[in-house]
Amino acid sequence: MNGAFTFVADTWGCSGGMFIEDVATHEFGHALAAECADKRPGHDQRRERSTSQSSWTQSPGLSKDTTSYLASGLSADTTYYFRVRANNSAGYSDYSNIATATTASAPPPATVPSTPSSPAPANSATSVNENSDLSWIGDAQTYDVYFWQGPPTQVAQLYKSGLTSTFLSLPKLKQGVQYSWQVVAKNTAGSTPGPVWSFTTRTKTTGKPR
Repeated sequence: MNGAFTFVADTWGCSGGMFIEDVATHEFGHALAAECADKRPGHDQRRERSTSQSSWTQSPGLSKDTTSYLASGLSADTTYYFRVRANNSAGYSDYSNIATATTASAPPPATVPSTPSSPAPANSATSVNENSDLSWIGDAQTYDVYFWQGPPTQVAQLYKSGLTSTFLSLPKLKQGVQYSWQVVAKNTAGSTPGPVWSFTTRTKTTGKPR
């Protein structure tokens, strides 16, 4: 992850200073006093940056009318130092003071979702109401649900893809039938298949014969 600092100038010259405008966003400005703001042809300004203050990298010459500069391509979690000076045919001005800030740390690498868990109906449950729905616990961005009539050993059949919740409504199920299902959790880092779960719906009851 590369950081970027933006420099903004509001006055010109060599005796002004560089200042932090917004620490949270690492925006910087430099202000140069008006007496050094030479408007003759050939006047420009030089912006330099360093990570040690012992060795400085100079930017290409910036126009005297430039009021901002984007310092891009910075490394994460690194302290940078910046300074500015004006230049014309007569030579360089003094440097501004040095501004400093540290770029944000790189975000941790993305990881695949955790394995889906806590199924409802519970795995291997029996006498499940035929009006039941499916739910589980997970931390993924989306889910694919495989659901089929039969034991877990049968080939899984995709029932619904791209779900963003951990709940799936089902139509009324058949009585006295075993159903199996599996949830595959997905995010930008990859996918994690859950175990295959199953349950059996309750058997239809008949009245006591007379």
